[in-house]
Amino acid sequence: MQIGLHVSISGSVANAVTNAIERECSAFQIFTGNPRGWYSKDLTNEDVSNYKKNLSECDIDRFATVAHMPYLPNLSTPDIPGYEKSIKAMIREVERCAKIGIPYLVTHLGSHKGSGEEKGMQRLTSALMEVAKATKDVTILLENTAGQKNSVGSDFTQLAEIFFSLEPASRFGVCIDTCHAFAAGYDLRNQKNVKDTFEKFDKEVGLKHLKILHLNDSKGELGSHLDRHDHIGLGQIGNAGLSKVIKLMNKNKIPIILETPIDDRREKLALERGFYFPSCEVYADAQAGFWEYGPAGVSLKNKFLELWRRELVRRDKMIEIDGSQIMSKSVFEASGHLASPKCNGDFENTKKFNMMFQVGIGPEGEEAYLRPETCQSIFVDFPRLFKIMRGKLPLGIAQIGKSFRNEIAPRQSLLRLREFYQAEIEVFCNPAKLNELDKFSEIENTKIPIQVDDEVKIMTCKEAVDSKIIPNKFVAYYLGILTEFYEKAGVDIQKSRFRKLGEKEKAFYAEVAFDFEVETTTGWLELVACNYRADYDLGGHATKSKEKFEVMDNDEKVLPHVFEISMGIDRSLYTILENSLREDKENDRTVLSLRPYLSPIHVGVLSLVKKDGLAEKTDEIYLKIKRKYDVFLDHSGAIGRRYRRLDEVGAPYAITIDHQTLQDDTVTLRMRDSMEQNRIKVSELDEILSKETAFP
Repeated sequence: MQIGLHVSISGSVANAVTNAIERECSAFQIFTGNPRGWYSKDLTNEDVSNYKKNLSECDIDRFATVAHMPYLPNLSTPDIPGYEKSIKAMIREVERCAKIGIPYLVTHLGSHKGSGEEKGMQRLTSALMEVAKATKDVTILLENTAGQKNSVGSDFTQLAEIFFSLEPASRFGVCIDTCHAFAAGYDLRNQKNVKDTFEKFDKEVGLKHLKILHLNDSKGELGSHLDRHDHIGLGQIGNAGLSKVIKLMNKNKIPIILETPIDDRREKLALERGFYFPSCEVYADAQAGFWEYGPAGVSLKNKFLELWRRELVRRDKMIEIDGSQIMSKSVFEASGHLASPKCNGDFENTKKFNMMFQVGIGPEGEEAYLRPETCQSIFVDFPRLFKIMRGKLPLGIAQIGKSFRNEIAPRQSLLRLREFYQAEIEVFCNPAKLNELDKFSEIENTKIPIQVDDEVKIMTCKEAVDSKIIPNKFVAYYLGILTEFYEKAGVDIQKSRFRKLGEKEKAFYAEVAFDFEVETTTGWLELVACNYRADYDLGGHATKSKEKFEVMDNDEKVLPHVFEISMGIDRSLYTILENSLREDKENDRTVLSLRPYLSPIHVGVLSLVKKDGLAEKTDEIYLKIKRKYDVFLDHSGAIGRRYRRLDEVGAPYAITIDHQTLQDDTVTLRMRDSMEQNRIKVSELDEILSKETAFP
């Protein structure tokens, strides 16, 4: 897939490539100069040379790079001086693209300024052909419009009329903007809409002429003719439709550019409400890839992990350990982290080795490593744990902790870290009994989203096993309880999938692998790796250590196989926050609609005013409930603003103490999502809060 962003050229046009690489782009768009002026400073030979060098040294295809015309030129205007000035500006821009080596230049089609569509289109086509005649090498891409007043090219039929009148045809192509298309009346909100819209485009213009797609959400409603981009997933089109557009573009190998990709509201909320923030941010030498959880983040994380323990560990009678973060070199030689499983060679000078943090132990600096995954503790401890816990197969062993990977380019806050939390489960089993599982009946009717070919289908665990989509009841059972867990955590299962990995995708130790992925504004995001590791790990440690890892399963000696459920905690929390954050435009508020049992603050306790004895009564109620619930006490500010702050941090309830409280010992209980307010007795608070914030 070729997908990327509009990136900055600040400092030098060569920096565009660096900026694209840092953001993990496989495509990018730039302005080659000043986007809001008629003229830009000349490109130096050094700029051009460095740009070409940077591009040649990365994996970004030249034909996935594109420039955009500045905003001022108007090729449809009836104003003669402005029209001629626009043509000259575009000629200069095409020449700049040719000099850099950018193959495509996107242009807006302009405004006819009330002179009529036909005359505007005539001027446009004449100008474009004049530009093509005066230049070479660069393909000019016509971008569809939103249908705003006096514009041309919003309708596919009209766009085709313009496009097919241009000569030479080889110098022209098309760029479709999803926001513009939606605002012009082309529905893109679901799979059928996307299919219908691009079938119309293919019929009128032809998909073969579509060279670049601008992926933008829309602030305006369908057919609104409003050209206002919104952050991906937060506008009127939404994630469901845009994900189908991405899929179609990928199928047709059309590069995608996100012009409004980042929703800074999420990051702003995280920073301002204490969910997470960069480590050591007061120092200029702070390294990327290290983030810290604030009070709200810690509270959310702890509740998420309690739900994980309830729904997975305790439900399945697993045991939990807490292993060391620093482990010996031998562990990682046995696991394959320090030697190639394919060539048996050392990785001393390769990236695989460098992904691990080496530490020196003691005065001699004995070689050891920060663990890159938490599971190795479980594997090396297995013989002892099985013995002392009087284990019986299948046996699940769980661990929560930090892992460390020296990522080359960490980014996107919690999504790619060098220090990160994992919740890993290794289930040890007899490979001969993978369909002998009585507890499968608990989840056989649980519906799971599983990708079959290119389509996500919702089916029961039993249907997935019967159809051989999942290889056995053992694997299906754990995929089922994992699905139930994430549903209770507030993840929309309709936007989730288990994706079976191909031979080239799965890890070297996995015989069968499924990734649990959720559709987010960043695309499909892996939250959990579900790997059937067979006897790779226990066999490797047995060979390296010369210790016995076989156990008795009834009367049979078995080297257990392992099924792994490796969860990224940070990514899961990011996804839950994204799924829960919404804009309530009707009531002018931002709401974090977390499940009450996950909310960092269960309830706010607010005095209407601080005088007349209300502050003292508020403190009294706060003291009664603060040990049992996460409570935020607030005396100052307008009550409406205090409610809004609680809404933003996800507090499901707010208690307000007012003058009536002093008379009849009742308070107002406000609900976050509905904003409904009820009058209740102080004596009933504990019973209500206990019920409403309890885990399911």
